[in-house]
Amino acid sequence: MKAILAINNKNYIGLNGELPWRSSKDLKHFKEMTNGCKLLVGYNTALKLPKLPNRELIIDPRGELYPVTDDMWCIGGKKTYEKYVHWFTELHISHINDDTIGDVKAPDLINLLDPACKIHHYYFDVDWFSFFSLPYFTPIIVPTIEKAFVKSIPNRFDHVEPIIWVSLPTNIANI
Repeated sequence: MKAILAINNKNYIGLNGELPWRSSKDLKHFKEMTNGCKLLVGYNTALKLPKLPNRELIIDPRGELYPVTDDMWCIGGKKTYEKYVHWFTELHISHINDDTIGDVKAPDLINLLDPACKIHHYYFDVDWFSFFSLPYFTPIIVPTIEKAFVKSIPNRFDHVEPIIWVSLPTNIANI
């Protein structure tokens, strides 16, 4: 069995059941590596996954082991990685250049791996627009003749950004 996971600079792998960052290059890498294969995934992680075409999704049965095969990938979450780490023949780690604080840290797989397991490291940046993309930050711009304001609604870190008031000239047409 192979395993693939993505971790950020602070060793996080998840936030609210999803990746805490957006990296289209890492997602493309994931697709290329797992295309046409069986994917073993934990129940909670499976709830948040999008459709994964051309791959068979197997939800890890709680309380028992699923029979491991060579054409299978373990794709997480944390408990599933920890449960199957002893069967990994390859571990593919994507290091994401991101400092987002998540709610799930990566398990310490390196010390639990079979010594014969091959470890592969990849390095990706987050998409430059990801901070301004949903669900990270959602600006609402409401212009009026006298004033305009930008208000941030609650973001994925569950806090509300302050309201920023911007004064505009009375006659917007002269701008």
